[in-house]
Amino acid sequence: MKSIIYIFLFSICFSIQVTAQKYTTLLVETWANSNWKNSMRMTNTFDSNGNLTKEVSDSWNLTSSVWENSLVTNHTLNSNSTVNFSITQSWDKDMGMWVNLYKMIYTYDASKNVLTQKTQMDMGAGWADFTMTTNTYNANGQLIKSLGQAMDLLTMQMKDANQTTYSYNADGTENQSVSQEWNSTSAAWKNSMRSTNTYNASKKLTLVLTEDFTADVWVNDTKSILSYNTNGLVSEALYQDWDATAAAWVDTDKDIFTYNANGSVNQMTVMEWKKDQSKWENQSRLTYTYPIATFVNPAIADLDQLQIFPNPFNNVITIENTSLKEFNLQIYDANGQLVKSIENEHPFSTINLASLSNGVYFLKVFTPESQKVLKLLKYD
Repeated sequence: MKSIIYIFLFSICFSIQVTAQKYTTLLVETWANSNWKNSMRMTNTFDSNGNLTKEVSDSWNLTSSVWENSLVTNHTLNSNSTVNFSITQSWDKDMGMWVNLYKMIYTYDASKNVLTQKTQMDMGAGWADFTMTTNTYNANGQLIKSLGQAMDLLTMQMKDANQTTYSYNADGTENQSVSQEWNSTSAAWKNSMRSTNTYNASKKLTLVLTEDFTADVWVNDTKSILSYNTNGLVSEALYQDWDATAAAWVDTDKDIFTYNANGSVNQMTVMEWKKDQSKWENQSRLTYTYPIATFVNPAIADLDQLQIFPNPFNNVITIENTSLKEFNLQIYDANGQLVKSIENEHPFSTINLASLSNGVYFLKVFTPESQKVLKLLKYD
């Protein structure tokens, strides 16, 4: 059963920016006893150039009916507005103080593509390396391989753990991604999962099929179907699981979107299919609040024309570029592994991330002139 509650675990965090106007707060509610109940709240802080510098997450105490500290992330930026490193801390009630959880450190190439992303954990005696991701790009700047490594505590050396390879259609849209895990016994890579995209004539994503590699064959796992409103924005995302016994797809969940007059997302309502009752039932609701005015940095004004929503997300994020300027996207997981990359010359892109596990992800949006690194949160 889909739930927002998991957000209060280690992978809880934050959202950054869902529209051309950066949202300042996000309220997450859960459906209980035929009413919406507070669950969590996210608050963002930006510098004078509009760069995200701090993210705060609070959880709702049902007993005392007050917001309580949960997590905070502080970002340290390079002079070109890329993220140098980020530190995430959790609130320790007993000690009454923030305690370190993990640190993310980034390196870039001349085009501001992320070359490496290192995750460090606070082991009590200081930061210690935990995971490392190394990325490879083709001549067009498209990600073609992401190698994930993890620290072997016995040898204190980074060892291969997983990798994802990407293929693209002739028009630059992503065709397929294949994930593999390293098998130390056979000293070889083993297929684990793949995702295949389908687009309509307007190059909008309409369907994503994910498959698991089982008994040396690819087996259906999940399917996501996207519908759009007259403005070209996603109105509904329907999610299905493969029922191997019945050899059929069965509905599981759906996300319904509403928008403000300026096209920014207002709410996302998550519903679950109740098979025994043959009806859809509310599960969670996300409501966004925006500032009256937003910071604008001329150097990154093109990226301020982007709309990115919803965040947190269930399976699909929508990215709309109203400036009609070419932009590229890369998504990294909390361990620093690059899990998705797309080069897009069109004003609209919908990305299905149903194959990803719940947790925190980092979305890099960049053009030849500038870039932004945004944090995403996936829930189920």
